Amino acid sequence: RLSNPDDLGVLTIVGDSRAAGFDDHAAVWTAHPDLGILNVTDLTPTSNQGGAMDTNDAGWVVGWSTEIGWLSIPGQPLIELPALSTAEGRVSRPTAINNANQIVGDALVDVEVVVDGQIVIETEWHGMLWQVDQTGVVVDQVDLGLFFPNDVNEFGVMAGHVADPTDIAAVAEIDSQGEAVVTLLTGVPSQATALNDLGEAVGWMLPIPGDLRREAFLWDADNGLQLLGVLPDKMDSFAYGINNLGEVVGNSLGGKSSGRLPHGRAFLWRDGVMLDLNELHDTQRQFHIGIADDINDAGQIAVGVKVLDKSGDGEVHAG
Repeated sequence: RLSNPDDLGVLTIVGDSRAAGFDDHAAVWTAHPDLGILNVTDLTPTSNQGGAMDTNDAGWVVGWSTEIGWLSIPGQPLIELPALSTAEGRVSRPTAINNANQIVGDALVDVEVVVDGQIVIETEWHGMLWQVDQTGVVVDQVDLGLFFPNDVNEFGVMAGHVADPTDIAAVAEIDSQGEAVVTLLTGVPSQATALNDLGEAVGWMLPIPGDLRREAFLWDADNGLQLLGVLPDKMDSFAYGINNLGEVVGNSLGGKSSGRLPHGRAFLWRDGVMLDLNELHDTQRQFHIGIADDINDAGQIAVGVKVLDKSGDGEVHAG
């Protein structure tokens, strides 16, 4: 994920980076379009696994490590995001944060169940919304039940899926009573991965019953569901990000590949047309853009690339 650029053009990019020993660590990059990468910070240096999931325009980052789900505020230690459970270990998994300091994800919840006529306490994963104040203190926590959010916009509207029993793409918002009002977007297996401040949501779905091919979609309350198609010679597509201009990014994969190039190809969808990012940018075959994860309002795109050697093999990098 990436932020919008600040007044100096600097933006924040978050994700994970492979460290020595093949452990993934949560990482934050600051970058400038003209100056390149300015700084990189390892947020989980003492953990053997970690990932940074999202950032807001203030540079606050949410993510996870082997031990905890956390909020990172520049200059402060990681702040653990609590669950509604007495379970030990990592009990929360945040996925997104907005500029109102609302954090969404999922967390363990203690629930009462009847076993052999006796009430016992068990734990299960539920969707979760955390509201934190300007110091990072959690001041409210809403159990979203079986709605699991992947993203939250500036108005507190969330995109994700309902797990009952299969995953169905949905959006949700909190009503005046503090309850989650959930709207299903499809009636087939699907996921909503992101949404913008206009309430437009993107994701993927299985559009044809009995066919396992998946296709990216765009949804809004006025126009309903629109399938975005696939790139030529590909079978599937997945949408992962959308900005406030309605530009969508993701990747398309499966089907034929070109030589030893990876099957996945990143796309930008705008004005009703799906464009291959590899064809929009002159890569001179030095790298292959396999996936696009996010796009901000300046049109800057977070991508995963494979730097190629002469044989077409190479290493995977973020860009």
